[in-house]
Order: sequence, then structure tokens, then C-alpha cells
Amino acid sequence: MKKTVFLVIGMAVCLSACRKQTFEERVAQEVKEFNEKEAPKRQDMYTMFDSMTFVPKQQTLSYYYTVEGDGEQLFPAELMKENILKGVRSSLALKSHKEHGLNLQYKYYGKSSGKVLMDVTFTPEDYN
Repeated sequence: MKKTVFLVIGMAVCLSACRKQTFEERVAQEVKEFNEKEAPKRQDMYTMFDSMTFVPKQQTLSYYYTVEGDGEQLFPAELMKENILKGVRSSLALKSHKEHGLNLQYKYYGKSSGKVLMDVTFTPEDYN
């Protein structure tokens, strides 16, 4: 009887440890690791990549940026939107995210004003 109990417990522990991560769990882990190890990250002289979030229920991966200095007053939202969409369409790093149909949100804030300079979300219909 004792052997059976230990065998069942051992199998349960092994099965739970061997379980593969779901796509959503993997994305959440990547976001957590980025935010802990790499954020914030300077993109250029005006832009700081602040953080990322992932909301599994909405299937949305969000990127948050802060724009500083002259970049804030001269922020070309429409041009940025077009360039980001081109980048999303051609990105190999986002391949699995696009295959799983994630929404990709890009939100830019002005550092001195605190205002949202651009908030755009690309859906699979936009990038496929």
C-alpha cells in the first residue's frame, strides 16, 4: 500500500514537472523576464522602451514607450504607425506571436507632458 501511494505521488510530481508550457505561459514568461532584466531600454536619442505587458484573455501583447525632448513635440504618429506595421509584418522575432493571432499594441507617452502621443493596436487582419 505504501509503495502504491509513493508511486502515485511520484508520478503526479513527475507529470506536473514535465508539463509543457502553453503559448500564453511562454509569452507571459518572456514579458516578465524582459521587464526584470532589460527594461527600460533606450531605443534612440528620443525614445525609451519602458516595459511590456501581456493580457492572455485579450490575446494582446503591449509595448510601452516614453518619448523625450524634441521627439515629443515632433512625434510623427502617422509615420510611426506605418513604420511599426511594416516592422511587425516583416519581423521574424514576432513570427510565433503572429501565428497565434496576438494583438500587438504600441503605446507612446510624452515624458514632459505625460500625454499619450500614440496608441495603436495591430490585429491579425492588419499584419497578415
